[in-house]
Amino acid sequence: MYFAVGSDLHRCKLESYGESQARSPARGRPWLAVEAKLGDRPLDPNLRYLLERVRIPHAVQVSLHGTLDSRLADVNGCRVRLVPAARFLAHLP
Repeated sequence: MYFAVGSDLHRCKLESYGESQARSPARGRPWLAVEAKLGDRPLDPNLRYLLERVRIPHAVQVSLHGTLDSRLADVNGCRVRLVPAARFLAHLP
């Protein structure tokens, strides 16, 4: 899982349902969390766990072979979206 702070990208490793190892850098707060999957799946439990504990405005679960593109219910004020990798990458500058 990755999250963005300003223009920097940070890797975040979570132990399954354990304490989060993610630390917000002192320079700013995360504004985007990205989880990568091979196919269409429901929202990853580890991503949900992080979003319930850290205020991040946006989250995207990207699937390499998936076709599902939908916006899920907000988690702790975070806008969550499932999107195919091709569509996600096409919108990056």
